[in-house]
Amino acid sequence: LDGHGGDGAANFGAPELAKEFDEAISKLGREQLPSDERIEQGLAKVDEKIKEYFNQHPDKQSGSTVVGALAVQLPDGTYTLKLINCGDSRAIVVRAGVETEDSAKPVEIRVPEHLTMLAEKNDGVKAEFLPRVCEWPLVQETVDHK
Repeated sequence: LDGHGGDGAANFGAPELAKEFDEAISKLGREQLPSDERIEQGLAKVDEKIKEYFNQHPDKQSGSTVVGALAVQLPDGTYTLKLINCGDSRAIVVRAGVETEDSAKPVEIRVPEHLTMLAEKNDGVKAEFLPRVCEWPLVQETVDHK
């Protein structure tokens, strides 16, 4: 987590996110990842906990963004993962220089529904900020907020 205006949200939120998603993955038998909707629900749930924490500890109030990955090992020994980005932080994904067919399986990049709706509505949003079809390899960068 990247703290904005202090580290209160990051310090409280990081362990809460770990608990939230460990529980979600455990319920699935540790061999599959939560659905995209479940991940969004988990992020929202932790956000509510952070708000409650700030009500009790106003001196710790700050903001945060999240960049992370959820990964599980499949029965065949391979891994599956989902990248998570909530906010305007950056992430860089690097793949090995040499790949075997098994390690280069197709990558699905989902544009969240609210961004798709924003693109369809197009209320004065600059075209460069609208979601578009993504192709692998993907390197995504946001405007620096500092």
